[in-house]
Amino acid sequence: MTNEELAIRHGMDALKKADFITFQERDPVPVMFVYIKPGPLPPPDGRDAGTPLNPRPPEKVLERVQKWWQVQKYLQEWQANPQQSPGVLVAVQGTPSERFVIAALMIERSKWKDCKDDGGICVPTVPSQDLDAFKLRGRGIQKQAGIVFELDNTRHFAFLNVDFTLSGGQYTRL
Repeated sequence: MTNEELAIRHGMDALKKADFITFQERDPVPVMFVYIKPGPLPPPDGRDAGTPLNPRPPEKVLERVQKWWQVQKYLQEWQANPQQSPGVLVAVQGTPSERFVIAALMIERSKWKDCKDDGGICVPTVPSQDLDAFKLRGRGIQKQAGIVFELDNTRHFAFLNVDFTLSGGQYTRL
């Protein structure tokens, strides 16, 4: 996806909370949202998802989006019942009033069983060249969607259930 295509997407109507479920059409699955701080992580990690004005190649964005999430307390349940686990990973950047999707990937739910806690969990995603499941990449998110994050700790994630309720993780209104 080119920067021009991303700019066009960003100019489209902002997504509502329900869009993340209804865009899935058949057999919707829960969504795991992760907040990606713009720019590189501090050394020695250094993974960098870029910024809206300076996007990184998809493989660099993927590296930053997949890992290391503090979802250990959910992992045992997801391993035992993968059909109850999130099935879409949506990575977002921006302030609560200017939030947008930088990547959207399907989660390979059957592979939760292979996940290990290495100081965090690497989300098992389905391979994707464009990080654009359901054509969400580049789209803005309405502030009223309530998808916001607790940014002063390590749990920059939230879950959207198929009944449109937010749960788990951190989703306080900052």
